[in-house]
Amino acid sequence: MPTEQRSADARGAELAGRAMVPTTDDGGRGGSGRMAALRSRLVTWAGDPLFWVGLAAAVFGVAARAWVIDGPMGIPDLDAATVATQANQFLDGRLGVFFLNQPYGGTPEVALVAGAFAIGGSNVFMLKLVPLVLHVVAVVLCWRVARRITEDRLARLLAPCIAWVFPAGMVWNSTKERGFYGIAIVLAALTMLLALRIDQEDAGPVDVMALGLVAGVGWWTTPLLAPVALAAGGWVIARSKPARRRLPILISSTVVGAAPWLVWNVTNRWESLTGGRLKGLDWLDGASAWLRSLGLLSGTATPWDLDRNLLPWWLGAALLGLALAVAWRRTRHAVGWFLPGIVIVSGLTAPLNLVLALSPGAPRYLYPLVPTLAVVIAVLVPHRRRGGDALWAVGVVALLASTTVWGLQGMESLAKYDVPNSFIASPGIERVVRYLEKRGHTVVTTDTAGMQIHFLSGGKIIASSFGAPRVVEFEQLALAVPETTFVLEDGGLKNAKRLQGWAYFSGTPIAEEVHIGSYWVISFDQRVTPREAGLVVYGGRPPPEAGGDDAPQ
Repeated sequence: MPTEQRSADARGAELAGRAMVPTTDDGGRGGSGRMAALRSRLVTWAGDPLFWVGLAAAVFGVAARAWVIDGPMGIPDLDAATVATQANQFLDGRLGVFFLNQPYGGTPEVALVAGAFAIGGSNVFMLKLVPLVLHVVAVVLCWRVARRITEDRLARLLAPCIAWVFPAGMVWNSTKERGFYGIAIVLAALTMLLALRIDQEDAGPVDVMALGLVAGVGWWTTPLLAPVALAAGGWVIARSKPARRRLPILISSTVVGAAPWLVWNVTNRWESLTGGRLKGLDWLDGASAWLRSLGLLSGTATPWDLDRNLLPWWLGAALLGLALAVAWRRTRHAVGWFLPGIVIVSGLTAPLNLVLALSPGAPRYLYPLVPTLAVVIAVLVPHRRRGGDALWAVGVVALLASTTVWGLQGMESLAKYDVPNSFIASPGIERVVRYLEKRGHTVVTTDTAGMQIHFLSGGKIIASSFGAPRVVEFEQLALAVPETTFVLEDGGLKNAKRLQGWAYFSGTPIAEEVHIGSYWVISFDQRVTPREAGLVVYGGRPPPEAGGDDAPQ
């Protein structure tokens, strides 16, 4: 048929189609047309089995997070409450470059929490909403990354599904406001996406500038993002001639993104570079801890309890290495060493953060690797027969979701201990707050729970935390009150027993003493300082006194 005739027929069909669309009262047809297009798309989706697999994964991820939030693991811990306190300071105009009273942990995410509080009030719901939304953003970015790495439609679907439902520690972590880890996973995925875009599209200076800004903000946010930026940035510079030509733009924009970190450190003797070094620990200790922690990424180990595992740590690490090798083989023609490069650089640099050696069971240190992990697992699905996508999708999502359930069950068991790890649960902390409010206590001294008490009381109770001091004014006020009330954990510091023993041997009468959950509330009718009573902070050191050389800065 001639082109002119086809065009005339097409125009006639279009006019006929328009005539069949009911008009609105104002003569417009746009709304009905959009509704028809939406109905058509929904019908198409409904007939695609992969759509239902994706929907099931989405529902599972929501249900798993609801389980975490509604149970004993849902109470804001000391870090989350610190973020809430700092976010409220932001709303009062008191801005900070880093997480309260420490020289690292940039505050872009704290600013987001402050914005959430401005909209919905300072409460637990808004506090948890921010990391949840950030994880959703990271999931969408994972999908975009997968689209640039593989042509396989199934792998493109699986990548965001995996990032949403797996592994258990990262599902749990997405419900926790940690100050800078939520935005870290977004920046990690965005770094990967921008690097791929620059390489595949020979993108212009705007994309190079965006990559530099993201890398700089990432460095300010947390050094955990440096390996992702180094690997992705080095990869794109090596592969892309336009990127090499625009290297000055990349470097200068990175400096701009990291400007808050740089300015603060210039005026504070580069204090951010002094972290990560711990007496008695070296690079090998950090490397060993990182390898043992890989079970958290593979879903074969329980966060905070690496002895509860599906596989020995070395076998879990070996399987992850094998998966990385297979993923490289399947994607090497498209992106070369992009995926293994990120993991290898992360592994080589992770031991520099020796805090990891003290807590290899903490999933937060691996959180920025989730986008890479999701894509690696997604591209492992082998070539299959026509029509087999749905079965593979169901199998992969079901397998990974089942390991997530197993991991969360293990974590919930830990949370039900009489004295669990304080990052997992704080049994009784809400009852402690209600008790203090009922008794009229407005200033208390705690070893670790100060920020929780302050936030959960809506700011009505000023609570110091001499074991992890965050707000200098709180520490000074708690030491100045004429009558001291302590709230002390039952945990490893054993400060409650120390205080009770000191009171007994010194002949100091206890005015009030009650045990609530995993906490002791002990009051005196006189001023008692933590150092005077022989209480200790982490490491067994005496707590600082306000105004002394070791007072919190």
